[in-house]
Amino acid sequence: MAVKPKNKAEVNRLFADLLSFEDGDLDIIPFAQQLQKKLNELKINIDISPIIADEQESYDRQQKSISSIAADENGSFTTSYGDKVNQEDYETLQEYTKNFKSEQAELWNTATLGAENAADAIQMYKEALNSSSSRLSVMPSSEYLTNNESFKQDMIPRTSCMNRKSRMPPHPNPETI
Repeated sequence: MAVKPKNKAEVNRLFADLLSFEDGDLDIIPFAQQLQKKLNELKINIDISPIIADEQESYDRQQKSISSIAADENGSFTTSYGDKVNQEDYETLQEYTKNFKSEQAELWNTATLGAENAADAIQMYKEALNSSSSRLSVMPSSEYLTNNESFKQDMIPRTSCMNRKSRMPPHPNPETI
């Protein structure tokens, strides 16, 4: 699986770009798909799907939610999942959710259960967003969390391995790249 010297800089740049995405950024999915395609073209056998697994799962659930909201047995539009939908509702929801991060997608999935159309879903999401924003206003300040020793002792061990870099497959010997 050695990377040819002429491709080394490009491959390194692509992986650096991949790692520059923040956890939960759903924009990583199309980038990762392009990266995987490029790696395959270069005959580099690395599966990057574990790196984006959380984001892919959130994205897939969001897409299924959108399809179920816009579902229409007589719809003239078929999604990539094979669902027949009302095209106008589907496109409205795709546009509305296109820049969502994982946390927003998860709130969307929960908040829009039972929505019957795009307008209903968007209203339900906005209400849930407002409700969650009011709950967030009573959370402790970041200064308190940073300076509170019991919080740090309790939380840091749980979160220390929860980042994208820890989901990277083992890096091959740098001398073979």
